[in-house]
Amino acid sequence: MSVGEPKQHLSLVAQIVEDWKSNGRDWTKPGFQALAVHRFGNWRMGIGSKLARAPFSVAYRTLFRGVRNFYGIELPYSTQIGRRVVIEHQGAIVIHGNAVIARWEAMMHSGETAELAAELLEQHYDPSYERAMLRNFPRYRNAAVLHIDDTREAAFRELARQLLERTPAPQAA
Repeated sequence: MSVGEPKQHLSLVAQIVEDWKSNGRDWTKPGFQALAVHRFGNWRMGIGSKLARAPFSVAYRTLFRGVRNFYGIELPYSTQIGRRVVIEHQGAIVIHGNAVIARWEAMMHSGETAELAAELLEQHYDPSYERAMLRNFPRYRNAAVLHIDDTREAAFRELARQLLERTPAPQAA
C-alpha cells in the first residue's frame, strides 16, 4: 500500500499505531500528534447519539485547538486522509476540511496532473490570490508561457535560455 491510500476499516487504535509506525515510532512528532487527533475526531463521529458523543467532542475540540495553537498544524476531522500519512514539519500547516488527500495523491502518481490541478483550482481557488498577484506583479498577465514536454536537464536549460531571451533587461536607475 502506498502513502495516503484510502483507509480501510481499521479500529482507532490500529490507525494510530499505523500512523505511529509511519512516523518513525516517535509519538512526540507534531505531525503524528495532529494525525492522532484527526483520527480521534473521526472516530468520535461514529458514536450515534449526540449526547453520548458530547464528551468526546469536547475532548476532540480541546486536542484540536491544542495541536493547532501549539504546533501550528490545523487538520480538521472532516479532511479525508489516507493511511500512513507523514506530516514532516510543523507551523503554518492548514489543511482544508474538504480536502481529499488520498485521492489527490493517487491522481498525482497516476499522471493525472492536469485533472488534479483543475480540481484543486475549482475547489480551493481564492480570487484574492489573483488580485494580489496583479497588485504585486503588474506584468503577471503578460508573463511568458513555457511548455515543458521534456524533463531532462538539457531541456530545462533550453527553456531557461528561451525565458531569458524573452525577458527584457532591467533598466539602469
